[in-house]
Amino acid sequence: MFMTEETKLSQADVDQLLGFVSDDDQPIRYMQRTRDWYLGLGYGNPYRWAHFADAPFTPLRKPLKETCVTLITTAAPFQADKGNQGPGSTYNSAAKFFTVYSGATNTEHDLRVSHVAVDRKHTSMRDSNTWFALPMLRELARDKIIGSIAPFFYGAPTNRSQRHTIEVDAPEVLKRCRADGVEAVVLTPNCPVCHQTLSLIARHLEAHGIPTVLMGCAKDIVEHCGVPRFMFSDFPLGNSAGKPHDLASQRQTLVLAFKVLETAVVARTTVQSPQRWGQSHEWKLDYANIERVSPEELTRLKQEFDKGKEVAQNLRDKQLAVAEKKLVVAQTQVVVVFKDLANDHSAIKKILSNLNLAKEDETITITALAGGVSSNIFQITTQQAQYCLKQALPQLKVAKQWLAPVDRVFAEIAWLQTAAKIAPKAVPQVLGIDQESKSFVMQYLGDEYLNWKTELLAGRLAAKVATQLGHIVGKIHSQTALKEDLAKQFANDATFYAIRLEPYLEEAGRQHPDLGSRLKALIVRTQHNLKVLVHGDVSPKNILLGPEGPILLDAECAWYGDPAFDVAFCLNHFFLKAAHLPQAHAGLMQNAQDFLNAYLQEITWEPVAALEYRIASLLPGLMLARIDGKSPAEYLTTTSGARVRKLASEFLKQDDISFSTIYTRWAQEFRQ
Repeated sequence: MFMTEETKLSQADVDQLLGFVSDDDQPIRYMQRTRDWYLGLGYGNPYRWAHFADAPFTPLRKPLKETCVTLITTAAPFQADKGNQGPGSTYNSAAKFFTVYSGATNTEHDLRVSHVAVDRKHTSMRDSNTWFALPMLRELARDKIIGSIAPFFYGAPTNRSQRHTIEVDAPEVLKRCRADGVEAVVLTPNCPVCHQTLSLIARHLEAHGIPTVLMGCAKDIVEHCGVPRFMFSDFPLGNSAGKPHDLASQRQTLVLAFKVLETAVVARTTVQSPQRWGQSHEWKLDYANIERVSPEELTRLKQEFDKGKEVAQNLRDKQLAVAEKKLVVAQTQVVVVFKDLANDHSAIKKILSNLNLAKEDETITITALAGGVSSNIFQITTQQAQYCLKQALPQLKVAKQWLAPVDRVFAEIAWLQTAAKIAPKAVPQVLGIDQESKSFVMQYLGDEYLNWKTELLAGRLAAKVATQLGHIVGKIHSQTALKEDLAKQFANDATFYAIRLEPYLEEAGRQHPDLGSRLKALIVRTQHNLKVLVHGDVSPKNILLGPEGPILLDAECAWYGDPAFDVAFCLNHFFLKAAHLPQAHAGLMQNAQDFLNAYLQEITWEPVAALEYRIASLLPGLMLARIDGKSPAEYLTTTSGARVRKLASEFLKQDDISFSTIYTRWAQEFRQ
C-alpha cells in the first residue's frame, strides 16, 4: 500500500493498527494521585510513603502442597451498630478497627471494606471474595494445591503511622503466626494505605522466617515499599483477590499468587496478572483524580473528610484504651473462667462420683501433691482404691509470667492413650476425664515408684534406666512417624509454642540478642520438622522408676513435631546435672550417651545423621534456656549457671556442632 497525503493515517488509526493502547492505560500512580488529592483538599503536608532500598526474603521450606497457609486482610468485621457498611455505602470511619484481630478459618465471616478508601465507583462491594480469599483458599486446600489452612486468619488495621505498624502491629501478627504454626502467608490489602500496611507486615514476617506473597492493586505503593513477592492485578482498589462474582478470576488470581510464592528466587519479585478489568481503561482516570472534581465538590469532600477523621480518631482512642485494659487484666480474666480445683475439694468429689470412681456420699481423702509447676495434682483415696487427679493451670508456677492454654490437658490424655498402645508398661492408665474442669483421673503410682530426678540429684544412678528410656522414646517415635491421622490429631502447634518454644528458646533469645537469630532459627526449624508424636517434656522429674522400668508422666506438651526436641530435652537434663554434681559427673555423662545410643537404634523414618545433627544443634539452645529462659534449673548455683551459659553460647555459635563435641567439651569443663 502506497501512502499519499490524502491517505495518511491519524495517530489513533496507527495506534489501532499496531495494537497500541492509550498512555493512560497503565497502573495508577496512587502515591502521586493521593498527594495531589489531599493538596487539593487543602492539606499542605504531603504524606511520606514507606520506602526501603532492600527487601527481606525467605524461601518456602517445603513443597506448597505440604505447607500450612493463612491470610492477612485489612477488611473489618461487620458491626451492625456502626452505620452503613454494605454495598454502595460511602466511606464509614466508624467501622474502622485499630488492633490486630484473629478469625477462625473453619467458620464463615462477614468482612466489609466500607472503612477504607476503595474504588467505590467501579466496584460494587457486593462480593467479599474479591477482598477476602478464604473461600477460595479452602477450595485450593481441598484440591491439595496447598497443604493446609492455619486455624486462624488475621486482620491488620490500616494505619497511616508506619512506626505503629512496624513496632506494634507487625510483631503482633508475627506472634500469632508462630503460635498458630503458620508456614506461609497471603496478604490482601484494599486501599492505598492498606497496601503500605500489609507491605510492612510482609517485610516483617519475611525477616523472621515466614515466606509471604502480597496480592494487590496498588503497584507503585507496594514496589516503593519493597516486598519479597507481589502478585499485581490491574483492577480497581478493593479487588485484590479477583473480579467480583467471577470464581474463575478469583481462583486464577490466588493460584498465580501461590505460583509466585513457590517460584520467586529473589526479593522484589513482581508478577502481573494477565486479567483485565474490562475493555475500557476509563476507570483508571477516576480514583482520587482532583482534576475531575469541581470546586463545590471539593469543599463538600473536605468537610466530610474532616468529620470522618474526627470520628476515626475518637474511635481509635477508645479501641486502643479498651485493648490496653484487656491486656492489663488478661491474666485475671483467665483465672475468672478457670475453675481451680485446689480450692474446691467438693468439686473433686463430684468428679469422682460422675466418673463412677467413688460413691456420691462416700468419704474420700484428697491430698495435694507437690512437684509440678504447670498443674494441680491430687492423690485421692477412696474406700476402694487410690487415684491421681491432674488439672492443667492457666498460669504456670514460675517467677516470670508464663501463660498456657488449659486445653493442653486433652493433648496429654491423648498422648497417654496413644503411648499405651505402643509401650503399655511405660505410662499410667487413664481412668476418666472431666471436660468442664480440664482435668483427668489416672492410675496412682505409690511410694514404691521412685522419682528419677530425686534419684539422680542424690547421686543414685542406674545406667539401665537411661537405656530403657531411650528405647521407649524411640519406639513411640518410630511407631507414630509420618502418620497423617496422628499429625491432625496432635496439631497442637500453638500450645507447643506457648509452653515450650516461647518460654525456652524465644525467652533466651530476648535475654541474649546476639544469639537471637540463631535461637529463632532453631524455633523455625523445630516448627517445620513435623515427623513424629512428641512428648515435649521428657525430663527426669516426669519419670518414675517402677519394677518393670521407667514410666513417663506429664505429656501436656504433646505435639506432632520434631523428634529432636524430645531427645535434646532429655539429654539436657543429664548435662545440667553433671554440671551440678561433679562427683557424679562421669555416671551422668554415661547416662546421656546410653540414652542417645538406645534411641538412635530405633530410628526408621529418616537418616540417622540428619536427626542427630538437629539434636546436637538444638541441645545448646535448651541448655541456655534452662539458665535464662522462663524455667531456670533451680539446682544450679550462680557459678555453675554462668559456666553453663558460657558453654551453651559457645556451642550455639558453631554452625557444625556435633554431640561428640558437646560431650567432650562438657567433660573438660565439669569433670572433677
